[in-house]
Amino acid sequence: MNNVEMKVVSILKEYSDKKDLSGAQILNNDFRGLGVNSLNFIKIVVAIEEEFDIVFDDSQINYELFGNVQDIVSLVEKELNNKEE
Repeated sequence: MNNVEMKVVSILKEYSDKKDLSGAQILNNDFRGLGVNSLNFIKIVVAIEEEFDIVFDDSQINYELFGNVQDIVSLVEKELNNKEE
């Protein structure tokens, strides 16, 4: 796992009902499968924004649209790359 993935997994473990899963299991799971409801999803998004010093556009973040956790990691990496440019 890269640094972004490890940080996202760490944040997710705080808000997930499935704290015993490995990082790879978390990355390949969806939010519902991790026991993350829509309220905790918002908390996760805020924690990720604070951790990486980024701000997501509201249109990018939708609990219903993310297929799995890797999708949000990809979004974080995209935002970090945009920030560097």
